[in-house]
Amino acid sequence: MNLKNACLLCLACFLSPPLIAATQTVVGVAFTIESAHVFPDQTLGASKSQIESELSQLIAERLEFYFPFLDWQAGAASNDRILFKMTDKRTGLCDWQTDLELRAFRAGNEIELIDVPSTPLYDLCDPFTPNRQADEGDALNADDQAVLLATLRQAVENPGVSHGGPGGLLNNKSIRDELQRQFLRTIPVTQGFELRDQASGTGKFLYLPVSFDELKSFDTSCEDANDSCSRIRLRFKLPDNSPPATFTLRVAGNCGDLVLCEVLKGGVPGGFNISEPTFVVDDALRNLLEQAQGLSFTMENFTQNSQPCPILEP
Repeated sequence: MNLKNACLLCLACFLSPPLIAATQTVVGVAFTIESAHVFPDQTLGASKSQIESELSQLIAERLEFYFPFLDWQAGAASNDRILFKMTDKRTGLCDWQTDLELRAFRAGNEIELIDVPSTPLYDLCDPFTPNRQADEGDALNADDQAVLLATLRQAVENPGVSHGGPGGLLNNKSIRDELQRQFLRTIPVTQGFELRDQASGTGKFLYLPVSFDELKSFDTSCEDANDSCSRIRLRFKLPDNSPPATFTLRVAGNCGDLVLCEVLKGGVPGGFNISEPTFVVDDALRNLLEQAQGLSFTMENFTQNSQPCPILEP
């Protein structure tokens, strides 16, 4: 069976009823200022909530761009969330320095992001630290607020920051890779799936109810771990106390509000096994999926490149 790129959507995507179960997992995004010495709350006043809201939305948009397989929402009350935190730390000469830190929480518990550095912003030795209160009203000086916002935007997304930091945290590919490896690959993309008959009569194919505004995946074999493609890890248990089943799937195309997956390999240790890539879900695999308990789809690898829903022919 050959895979052919096409700009048309699979006809089957429109013939079957929509999946009622889960869609993309919501991940909360927040930006907070906890800088009691350099940018204290009493100085920021009403500017504190304004800055936090604007930066939270900016970060959510950037994360949506880089990792569209999750639903990033600023201020969402989610147990899975990303936190950018502006906080103070002690320094020898200048007493206090303000850094921007990136933190992640899975199931409500903070996880350690190794090799994800903080970004230095200001310290009390800087000739100009934008922390002057407005002459009137409960807010930061307007010019200082504009300067602080510009610095924070740079620290989040630009190639470099004016105060000598390592560059924008989300514009640093090595940091994004660490975020994917240590955090995102552990969060279920969705817990629902759908098996759909193909209009060509080639059997049932596996779809996930995840909608990418622009799917980014390479059309490659995914045979090697270094191939530039997007892989999803499917894990579940069976009611007979068999060892957990694990399958590797390839994201093959964006079909409206679903993504089409190719099963690359995997199975149940000592039992059912798939060793050759296939789009067809046969009776044995379908029976396993119908029995699945604690089923979870997580994005193992994600590569950015446009790929529409393909037309599959025998």
